[in-house]
Amino acid sequence: ASPTATTHIVTSTVKFSALDIAQFDDTAFSAAFSAAYQAQMAAAAGVSESDVRVLSITTGSVMVESEVTMPSGEDAARFAATLSSDVASVFTDVNFVTYGPPNATAVSTQSSATP
Repeated sequence: ASPTATTHIVTSTVKFSALDIAQFDDTAFSAAFSAAYQAQMAAAAGVSESDVRVLSITTGSVMVESEVTMPSGEDAARFAATLSSDVASVFTDVNFVTYGPPNATAVSTQSSATP
């Protein structure tokens, strides 16, 4: 039998109260925002940007749902705790300061074995 790998994923929704969803009609803004969001999440999680996926960007100010694939359950738990208790420490990019204080909700971790 081949060994199984376990995938650890942290899912969260981060709200940016000073952003307007209409700004995402500008494809250049949308692409730049998504790239910067992924870069900051990856840096804070200690993973590569390819391990961060933006799942959706929706209204409610602006709500960004994403998932981050982590190397271990311990790392996933640590990053989930950071998102829950100090999400502002994740988004320090100068542009993100203008988007209002971030608020993380629906932070969860899941682990699944893959053959």
